Amino acid sequence: MRKHTHIKRICARGFYRDHSSEPGREELNPFSGTIPGPFMCMVKHLSLLLVLVFVMLQQHCTQPALRLGKSGEVELPELIDSPVAVPIPALDDSRDTLAPFYRKAAALLRGTRKEPVRIAFYGDSNMTSDYISGELRRVLQKMYGDAGHGYVALGRPWSWYKHMDVRHDVDGNGWESYTVTTNQVPDGYYGFAGISAQSKYPGPLTWVETAGEDSPIGRKAGKIEVHYLTFPGNGAFRILLNGNEWQEVDTNGESVAASVKRFTLPEDGPARLEFRAVDRPVRLFGVVLERDVPGFIVDSLGVGALNCMFLLTQDRAVMEQALKNRNYDLILILTGTNMWNAQLHPIWMREVIERHRAALPDAPIVLMSPCDWVETADNPVSHRRMIDCGLEKRQIAQDNGTAFWDFWGAQGGDGAAYRFYRVGFAQWDLVHLTQSGGAFMGRRLARALWTGLREYVAKNPDEGRL
Repeated sequence: MRKHTHIKRICARGFYRDHSSEPGREELNPFSGTIPGPFMCMVKHLSLLLVLVFVMLQQHCTQPALRLGKSGEVELPELIDSPVAVPIPALDDSRDTLAPFYRKAAALLRGTRKEPVRIAFYGDSNMTSDYISGELRRVLQKMYGDAGHGYVALGRPWSWYKHMDVRHDVDGNGWESYTVTTNQVPDGYYGFAGISAQSKYPGPLTWVETAGEDSPIGRKAGKIEVHYLTFPGNGAFRILLNGNEWQEVDTNGESVAASVKRFTLPEDGPARLEFRAVDRPVRLFGVVLERDVPGFIVDSLGVGALNCMFLLTQDRAVMEQALKNRNYDLILILTGTNMWNAQLHPIWMREVIERHRAALPDAPIVLMSPCDWVETADNPVSHRRMIDCGLEKRQIAQDNGTAFWDFWGAQGGDGAAYRFYRVGFAQWDLVHLTQSGGAFMGRRLARALWTGLREYVAKNPDEGRL
């Protein structure tokens, strides 16, 4: 009786109604094919509970391909149409070296990976405006969500050095911006990106701010990483968040090391971060803006006049530790325009590859042929050195077991820079791309990478599932 009373109380709260005690209704014989009201209420309760448990288990065990196409295939990024468009060369990866990256990307597309997939993109002066890498970042974040801008150097060696979809600058009177190419520091402590900033005296700012409302991505940040040098006798720096003092970091240490501090912001939203030296000198490498959501992050690591020799002027121990701190999932290297030593090119590039593998053994590497560079408008053919450098890069990739992509061929091959100039994709010097040209090539690189990802997922249909 107590049990039935309990059931009736539950039913009275709106789950099911027990009619057995209503006037004019008799309790039916259970052998007659019907069930008494209180018992039916309990059965319905149990049935509802079982359905809810089944749904929860199904949601937990089944990984919906929400970020794949309707057919289950990987959706390919859209291309930018242009009269200069040529067929896109496929990635040359006969040894399947990109499989670790594709596994992580497939897991992110299926919703089973909660950590962002991080891509490092090295380049020379064509990357110092972030046009190619910035478009790669835009297209991936528009497709899969804005996970944050990524890494920004806290030095600014040239007035044209800037990233897309973020704001940043430095007080050049109070900070010295070092770079591996045009303003070198003798100790070689740049981190991994070839740029650093050393305070000259306390007070002046170097700063980074999320993008404005007119940017398609980069308008929010939820967490940051500050990469800096620990050095005996160095001082501290303060971090101001939206104009208010927020954190202080001491960079003094018993030995030299690449260090990183990670902080969660009070909220996921617009943020301005300012960095001030407190007393003794400090050296900062860069700051990372991320969000606590899965997605793809593209770190633009452009340095004017960069080549593989200059990359090696960075202190190896500091460079490798800094790379470990950032923990990339893919390394892209677009250099060659400034590489004129054919004999030493393979030797230098081999060591660049070795350093990255020592720090990040699971991160595949893609070497690329250089951007095109045309002799003159009157003689619109490619510099022979650009053609030879591309051939060398392909051979270096084969010899060292990395992937290769023919960026020069994707531009259109011989004389492409002149044709780019004619349609507004290249500047008057017939080597540097405009923003529209960088976007055109960034999309083509994204299509090549994602074509490889589509083929990988087709061959491994369960990749990325739990």
